[in-house]
Amino acid sequence: LKKRLRYFRNAVYHDSSMADAYYQMGVLYEQRGEGNEALKNFKRTVDHDHTHVAAYLRVGRHYPEQDDLPSAFRYIFHASRHASRLNSKDISFYLGWYFERKNDKKSAVRFYGDAVERGYQDPELNLKLGIFSFLLNRDELMIEQMKILQDLRRTDLAGQLKFLSNISNEIEVNTCGIRR
Repeated sequence: LKKRLRYFRNAVYHDSSMADAYYQMGVLYEQRGEGNEALKNFKRTVDHDHTHVAAYLRVGRHYPEQDDLPSAFRYIFHASRHASRLNSKDISFYLGWYFERKNDKKSAVRFYGDAVERGYQDPELNLKLGIFSFLLNRDELMIEQMKILQDLRRTDLAGQLKFLSNISNEIEVNTCGIRR
């Protein structure tokens, strides 16, 4: 990681307008667990390239860690303004994520559901949709998500979804003691 960081720092030293170099440094800082440095570099990315959707999403994802949900939403909204159809599923996912953090499960379900409809694939997202649907008395959606998880488990020949073997335990843990 140090070598790659040095490479991108050198690139920025020679041309400070290289938005992708800032973005790559942000990704590397994230990998190192240095959230503040990552955030600085993602912000520099959008300063130099106002259409860099991935950087807007990453900035939006870092703000809740600082208890600044309005800024998170602002950056996610900016990403949605520049998003193409190819990454609209990501925008829907992050909007769901934002509303989940705000404890607005109804809006979270709406955007998470939209992300799934647009092709976002993540078994944990299906699990969240199932649990939130249960809590919101939307049994049909809950059952649909559980069937998707069950199908994923059956077709996972490589065992990549090992955590789903405990799916019933997860649901019990996450919904235990919570009344609709």
